[in-house]
Amino acid sequence: MAKEKNEPNWDYEEAPAGTLNSVQLVSYLAKNKIKVRGEADNMTRFAKNNGIKYVEVRRSGSFGSNPHYFYPPAKSKMESILSDLKNNNTSFNGREMLKKKKIIINEIFNEGVDVDKLPKHLDDKVKTETERQRKLGEYREEQGLTKTSIAEKVYEKLGVKCNRKLVHSVLENKSQEMIRKKLKKIG
Repeated sequence: MAKEKNEPNWDYEEAPAGTLNSVQLVSYLAKNKIKVRGEADNMTRFAKNNGIKYVEVRRSGSFGSNPHYFYPPAKSKMESILSDLKNNNTSFNGREMLKKKKIIINEIFNEGVDVDKLPKHLDDKVKTETERQRKLGEYREEQGLTKTSIAEKVYEKLGVKCNRKLVHSVLENKSQEMIRKKLKKIG
């Protein structure tokens, strides 16, 4: 089954009205908080990957490739491109979001409750060691953090995808003692 093409690339003699060249497209995207390389090379690939319509204009002379002119994307298209770039850790927008995710993961982990021992108000009510262990297990289940729950909290705060693997890589720098105290499951 053939892929749908963006738009047939008609060979125009001149650029159609209302189109932008590569440099203008980069500045247009920057105004809408979408960061791409300033050199404006590979803008055709960027346009293809993100569904931005463009046309090819016949070049003058026999050297080089045909210049491409791009139609400015609509606001809804810009929002979807920005959302995709924020969820991609290798894009410029994604790298910034990755730094924010790591900061929030550390904040959530540091604010977590110490589930290694029972709090004073519950510890006073327990009489036997088996009851203490049972209460500690219940308390750990209720109050403890998991890597998945931390990732879900990051998603709630930032609105971008986060997974437990990223949480694990951030928490690798923490001491094992600290991880044992805060997380309800270790592994």
